[in-house]
Amino acid sequence: MIIWSGWGLLVPLYVIVAFGVSIVGVTATGAPDPWGPAIGFILTGLLAGAAIFFTARALDSREGRVLLDEKTGERVLLKPTAGSFFFVPTRYWAFIVPVVGLVLGGLMATTGG
Repeated sequence: MIIWSGWGLLVPLYVIVAFGVSIVGVTATGAPDPWGPAIGFILTGLLAGAAIFFTARALDSREGRVLLDEKTGERVLLKPTAGSFFFVPTRYWAFIVPVVGLVLGGLMATTGG
């Protein structure tokens, strides 16, 4: 079961697209085992992390609306967010995904695949 809110669904979609791009790139270079898969995981994490970062930044920087509470006269600012994926805000996934890619790539390189 996948749980997301707002644009949080873009997190796994960016990872899938980045994985496809990195597989094509690593295959085209002809990197030997275990370096090929390791570079693929690292590149996937970096590409997806960059895509998530810039998307979340653009979505979080949108204009908010100021609402006025009639009883108290208090002003409340409502700002749209980029959403969340598995209850983690999308902007944090921009840092989680590259770390996971680096760890998996490092494990692939050191253990031989």
